[in-house]
Amino acid sequence: MSARATKGTTKPPPIPPARDSQEKTSIYDSAQRKKPAEPAQQLVQAISMKTPGQRVPADAMRAEPEPALKRPKLRAMSEVTPAENQQLGYFAPPVDPRHLRRRRTRDLTLVLSLSIIVASVIALVIWFAAR
Repeated sequence: MSARATKGTTKPPPIPPARDSQEKTSIYDSAQRKKPAEPAQQLVQAISMKTPGQRVPADAMRAEPEPALKRPKLRAMSEVTPAENQQLGYFAPPVDPRHLRRRRTRDLTLVLSLSIIVASVIALVIWFAAR
């Protein structure tokens, strides 16, 4: 059935049955509930893994004292590697400020040139499209 067909034919809610006003009502009282005579069986049971009859004194259960910590010996680096064999490896050379200025100028010139080229291409596209 569609919603239109049921719109006009709705059923009224059912009428509850009539009750006698003299009918007794019961109130639940938890104290009157029957309690089991026997306690319930335990669901968890502890099982000892010790051998029967074996007694372990409390002193034997203590952990052994911690061993003394060994202290590291500090040695000079000259003892490990001789002073004659000093290779600096891949350290960078000191910064040359003139070279740094030249590089920044070159990078700035490149960025400005590219931005002018892009701006002129965009201007040409707009000019040809508006024509």
